[in-house]
Formats: sequence, C-alpha cells, structure tokens
Amino acid sequence: MHIIKQSFRRFHRGFTLIELLVVIAVIGLLAGAVIAIIDPIEQLAAGRDASRKAKVSQLGKAVEAYAVDNAQYPLEGVTWMTTLSARGYIKAIIPAVSGNKACGSEPAQNNFCYGNVSPNAYVFTYVESKKEASKCTGGVGGSGSGANVYYVYDTTKGTSCLKCGSGYLTGVACNTTQ
Repeated sequence: MHIIKQSFRRFHRGFTLIELLVVIAVIGLLAGAVIAIIDPIEQLAAGRDASRKAKVSQLGKAVEAYAVDNAQYPLEGVTWMTTLSARGYIKAIIPAVSGNKACGSEPAQNNFCYGNVSPNAYVFTYVESKKEASKCTGGVGGSGSGANVYYVYDTTKGTSCLKCGSGYLTGVACNTTQ
C-alpha cells in the first residue's frame, strides 16, 4: 500500500512555475506570428479598398448614364453626386468609406472625387491597402510618381482601374499589374 501512495504522489505533483511560463511564452510567440502573418489592419484596409472600387464603378456608370441622357457630364462642384441622386442615376448619395483620403482641389462628395475634363469625366478615390499601393512605384504616401495611387473610373475606357502618379486624369494609363 505504501508503494502505491508513493507512486501516486510522484505522477500527480503538477507543473512547476518554470514549465508553465515556458508554455505561456511559446503560445505568445505562436500568437504573435499568426497575427503578423494575417495582418488584420491590412485585411481591413483591403476590404475598404474593395468597397471603394465598387462605389467608384457605380458612380462612374451613373456619370456615363447621365452624359448619355443629357449630352454632357454633370457639372463639377461639391454637389455632383447630389445631382446624380436627384435625377435618379443613383438611389442615394454614396456614403464615404471609412478612412477615405481627401481629394485635394478636386470637387468631392464624401471624399469621392470627380473631374470633368472635356470630352471625358473621371470619378476616383485613393487606395489605402499596401497590397494595392505596392502595384505602383512609391505606393501610398511614398515619393515619386507612385506617391498617389487611385481607383479611377475613366469614361474614355468605360471601366475602373488602378492609376499611379499625380496625373490621375489625362494621359495616365491604367496599371497593368492590377
């Protein structure tokens, strides 16, 4: 009986503090590696960019439909989207996507920018995710010709695409790596 009690004590002594700390450290390292691989901030930015791209396409198609019906593009100004909504080309003013960068000097509503350079029109917004920005030299916030990366609906092409550089309107081709 005494031998059974000794063997019972030997197998049920529990973990030492060092063993528990080692296990916690290993779990922490694995969790950190998984978070670094997944990069949740970049995933959220990519999701917002997908929303921006869809909204830019919707607005671009509405601008084209307006031009077909009215023989001109909507006038530039801070109410260009309101005009599209009032005339039934979009159901309502498109809300801003969280984190939209301001357009600068271009007419904008909810940070969706609009340019009317006869005979074409452009609807655009900046991209946010590193993945999209990496398709241009310099990327978002970088320096050089790729410092500005945009999703642009270009009426000359009738489609939306990624454009790099400061010349988002005329003479800038769509990025071929998108």
